[in-house]
Amino acid sequence: MDRHISISLEMLLKLVRTFGPVIYPTLKASSSVGVDLQAEQRLEHCNMCFVELEKVKHCLPALSRRGGTVAKSAQELNLAFQEVAMK
Repeated sequence: MDRHISISLEMLLKLVRTFGPVIYPTLKASSSVGVDLQAEQRLEHCNMCFVELEKVKHCLPALSRRGGTVAKSAQELNLAFQEVAMK
């Protein structure tokens, strides 16, 4: 089971590092004037991703206490969340 969790955390880490710089600024940006369907879709997708990533964040403390590679991966993912949120 730990191997599956570690692989999942590694994949989440890659997703956060790749798409986090798009998700968080999109949510923080002010809404544009007029109709921009692409921006509205991007905002909707970013909101959905944000909600799911927040669920993952709440699981990280418990995973960090497990020890081993799972804890290391959980801590690394937590750091990636912090880095992306600060930008």
